[in-house]
Order: sequence, then C-alpha cells, then structure tokens
Amino acid sequence: MGYQEITFINDLSKLEARKDGKDKPLAPGTIQYIYRRILKNILQRATDWQLIKVNPIVGVKQPKVEHFECYFYDEDEAKDVIVVLYDEPRKWRLLILGAMIGL
Repeated sequence: MGYQEITFINDLSKLEARKDGKDKPLAPGTIQYIYRRILKNILQRATDWQLIKVNPIVGVKQPKVEHFECYFYDEDEAKDVIVVLYDEPRKWRLLILGAMIGL
C-alpha cells in the first residue's frame, strides 16, 4: 500500500478535487465510486498485465459513504401529491407515481 494512493483518496474530499466548477466537495458516494470502480480496476488491470508487480491499493480501506435517513410521505401526504399530479402532464405524473411506489 502506497502513500500516494491514500493521499489521492483523501484529497478527493477536498474542494480542489472538483473540476466542474461547483463549490462543494465531491459526494462520499462519488469518492467511493472512484475508489471501487476506477482506481481499483485500473491498478488491478496493470497487475494482471504485469505492468506492476503488486496492486498498491490492496489494503487501502474503502472510503465510507454516509447514509441519510429517508423521509417518506404518510398516507395523507401521498394522497395530496396524487391529487395534484392529475393536473400535470402524463409523463411527469407517471414518473412521480413510479418513484412513490418504488418502481
């Protein structure tokens, strides 16, 4: 496990890591995606192709993702949303209803 890999992962949570101009740090889920899908796979492929002897990210702990408590509509709130949706175009009505029932 190399110092550079740990530093890279830690630096992703800094505001400077964003290259799209937004003024907030990368989301924890994005950092975890970069670790799991991108960095880990690139280094594993380099190991498989024998470009490097050992995958340096092996042993580096995966970044944690904070989970937030979800808010769900109660029965009365859901009924109110459904009533209001009937004044909206069909595509929006179907999208919102699908999201409400978990499609």
